[in-house]
Amino acid sequence: MIEILKNLSEIFGPSGKEDRVRDYLKKLLESHVEEVEEDFLGNLYMRKGTGRPEVLLCAHMDEVGFIIKGITEDGFLKFTPVGGIDPEILPGKKVVFENGKNGVIGYKPFHLQKKEERGKKISFNDLVIDAGMHDRKEAERNFSPGDYAVFDTSFKESGKRFIKGKAFDDRVGCAIIAEILRNFDFEFKVTALFSVQEELGLRGAKIGGERVKPDISLIIEGTAAGDFYQRDGKDFPFLGKGPVLTVLDRSCVVDKELLNYLGEISKKNKIPYQYKKPLIGGTDAGMIQLSGEGVRVGIISVPIRYIHSPVSLAENKDVRMTFSLAFNFLKEVKRIWKRF
Repeated sequence: MIEILKNLSEIFGPSGKEDRVRDYLKKLLESHVEEVEEDFLGNLYMRKGTGRPEVLLCAHMDEVGFIIKGITEDGFLKFTPVGGIDPEILPGKKVVFENGKNGVIGYKPFHLQKKEERGKKISFNDLVIDAGMHDRKEAERNFSPGDYAVFDTSFKESGKRFIKGKAFDDRVGCAIIAEILRNFDFEFKVTALFSVQEELGLRGAKIGGERVKPDISLIIEGTAAGDFYQRDGKDFPFLGKGPVLTVLDRSCVVDKELLNYLGEISKKNKIPYQYKKPLIGGTDAGMIQLSGEGVRVGIISVPIRYIHSPVSLAENKDVRMTFSLAFNFLKEVKRIWKRF
């Protein structure tokens, strides 16, 4: 599963350009499922098993990134973010384009700044991508407005505990669902939705939820951990403490009964878990919950430091424990469904 996450993490796939991630998942999983479909927006559906309940497993394929909006006379590339990114973290960061060309995000060097410029809050208008072009003509031969870029980050294992790379939000969810499909059969219908454009407003999930209309849906995500330097206290999940359960976020109110069952299954299988601080972030669950006549949704997440940045940091065991909770949930889902 960690090898799958490594491969997924390093694939180019910002919102609206998820085709390479989709192609990888199709090649990896098509021999392990009974049906593969795509829709016009680019969502990937993989089905396995028959009967009820129909369970929808969902993770989004897209990552945050950048898109070129203009080229200067000097050959620098003006850009805007695709998804939520803090411009303050960007100066000096490496990026890679879909065509394989590289660049670095440029900002006026500290030692050349005037006194009044130092400490100024950085905006995207202050930044450019420097791809080593001499002038506008050379830049226009290699780039066009509308070209995408993502952080240029390699996956690494850091000791025996930590893994680091880009796009863990939500390639970690994709890797966990892929591992489930590769290794297990079900006595009911499971549809895996690998969705597109989550970072632009849960767009793929809106289409996917209406297309599938499941009985139950489990969204598997990566969520922001709070155990960084200058941490915000115990209100946020920590690395190494197990999967994170959502009660309420900005996109949905999680089904209370399903949430209780996830807690029971965790305790039964001795899987530690923690809760996400309410009203932070949103997931594809927000759209899936509202599809058809309404869907019972649950959300479990891997805690990750520094999401939506060039390098995310996670713990191996949190990935494994989140997989274990999702798998054990599926083992019990027929019993749970009969109680609804």
